[in-house]
Amino acid sequence: MAQGLFDDSGKVNPDVAADFETIHHLRERISFYLEDFLKKCPTSMIKGGLMQESLNADIEHYLGVNNDNKPIEKLNKTTVPSELSPLGKANLVKYIQEDYHCLFKLSQLGHIRNDTMLKIFDNALT
Repeated sequence: MAQGLFDDSGKVNPDVAADFETIHHLRERISFYLEDFLKKCPTSMIKGGLMQESLNADIEHYLGVNNDNKPIEKLNKTTVPSELSPLGKANLVKYIQEDYHCLFKLSQLGHIRNDTMLKIFDNALT
């Protein structure tokens, strides 16, 4: 599906995009929640960002709460390969580029750790 997101001229394939938008986390992705918020909210009012990858450390840092519970690791067993082709990955990154802009803005404000941001961009590029 990701390979077919754009045609050869770089235009979004509306049929494939419509299929993507039926997937909850793609329809209501990071930019769905943050794009307008980041444009309107004074940066002084943003106190921090909690990231899934560093959730316990972020909770402790921003809220002063130590979460001693270990996260439950979800094991999604499937026989279908889950890696995207290079074209599929590039298309997906292009399709959700507004999400990367939101994350970058939060990073510039100091609300996403540099190591987390580097992992995000590294995953997008490789």
